[in-house]
Amino acid sequence: MPMITRVTCPNCKNQFQTPVEQVFDIQANPEAKMQVLNGLVNLAVCPHCQMAGPLNLPFLYHDAEKELALVYMPMEAGRDDLERQQAIGKLTSTVIEDLPPEERKGYLLQPQVFLTLENLTNKILEADGITPEMIEAQKAKHRLLERMLEATSEEALEAMIKENDEVINSELFNMLNANMQMAQATGQTERFQQLANLHNKLLELSTEGRAAKGRGET
Repeated sequence: MPMITRVTCPNCKNQFQTPVEQVFDIQANPEAKMQVLNGLVNLAVCPHCQMAGPLNLPFLYHDAEKELALVYMPMEAGRDDLERQQAIGKLTSTVIEDLPPEERKGYLLQPQVFLTLENLTNKILEADGITPEMIEAQKAKHRLLERMLEATSEEALEAMIKENDEVINSELFNMLNANMQMAQATGQTERFQQLANLHNKLLELSTEGRAAKGRGET
């Protein structure tokens, strides 16, 4: 159950209320895992100036099957270490209280704490058997997407797609789709259109894109 919090827009200083999720429980909501991995966590859109982005607020990621209790606790989340520890205790208590007694295990009392969202997501991937090399390959795909979005001409983009055809695979398309969802969810109309245009270009020109069209996965 999300709570309502008041935030101040960093752009126009307007104050507004927005829902915030404090716990992402994979058993209760399987989609929460992809939310966290794709950075779709506690997004907010200022109703005054339409500036959009993620709120840098603490949360707890819980996967009972893998016995993972991971807390995202950025340094700015508390004035001192005591306040941060109190916030961590509150998050773990929220999870424990929602569980039946037989599922209240020791790992929940000692959650792993991460200062950056990147390190937390790397831990989730590691628990799935994803190696550091595979994580680096994923980052390389993300950098490729950004370079293609920044292409200065149609010709430059087409050349880039041709040069990188062998690494343009279903994983890259999934990453592109996740970025499109995030842009749409946060009201970033211009970025969404850029991503959609790139999606269409990849479907047209890449080997994976043409295969996906043949499978009816467009």
